Amino acid sequence: MSTTAEMTQTAQMTQTAETTERTRGVSENRIDHLVIAAEDLVRGRKWVEEMLGVPMQPGGEHQMWGTHNVLLGLGGGTYLEVLAINSAVPQPGPFYPLGLGVPEVQRQLRLSPQVLHWFAIRAAPGEFEPARFPVFIWELPGGGEPIYGFPAIDGRAGGVKVATEQHLTETTPEACERTVDPAESRALFEAKVAPCFPGLAPDCVKAVTCLYTTTADSRFVIETHPDVPGAIVASPCSGHGFKHSAALGEALAQLATEGASRLDLSGFGWRPPGGEARA
Repeated sequence: MSTTAEMTQTAQMTQTAETTERTRGVSENRIDHLVIAAEDLVRGRKWVEEMLGVPMQPGGEHQMWGTHNVLLGLGGGTYLEVLAINSAVPQPGPFYPLGLGVPEVQRQLRLSPQVLHWFAIRAAPGEFEPARFPVFIWELPGGGEPIYGFPAIDGRAGGVKVATEQHLTETTPEACERTVDPAESRALFEAKVAPCFPGLAPDCVKAVTCLYTTTADSRFVIETHPDVPGAIVASPCSGHGFKHSAALGEALAQLATEGASRLDLSGFGWRPPGGEARA
């Protein structure tokens, strides 16, 4: 789960479309939309327009998804899209039903609740600002899950984001317990935060529960959709996939435009529960 200042600025191709020239019986695959996901449409639009130097055009609202967008036509029926949650309409839930309602997809994915904590700062001003404190992943002595976090990107009052991972408990979007027990924040602070960051205080400024999408073997799922010609299912999975977004984006673009990737993706196809990917 991102904060506002953690706006994703990485363009991702989310879908390909197959268009059919019925009168000639010819079909071709093309890139439909290149999507930039933003937590705020105004800020996302401003960023793109400053980067490219051209204005974007109004898009529309998507009631089913609770989102809205702005667009930039790239020619040939391809669009650059800035997509964001529309806070002015009721939200449909955390996300579309896991696996898109397709059993082949559902068998690959699982959800686990992950709690994120923002701890108060007691160090000197500036110690945890982005200029001095990096995004981090810390493998701690003694094993166990690492901790990771971000600097005080929302200012001193916003605290420092610190979290770990757990994959023993699974849940569903409907059943996930969103309320965080303060005792859980205290336990994380005492066990993993206090020994590493003496400049942080045990006071938890904020704590939220988010959902991680993962697979049983922790590998990605990248495969053509079993029922929709021209569509690619790509689940890089939460966090883990973001670190590989550059290579995955290139591979997906090749799949969409050339029909195959120059990278070996055979290990990421459909696979039975606990089994190896089918070549």
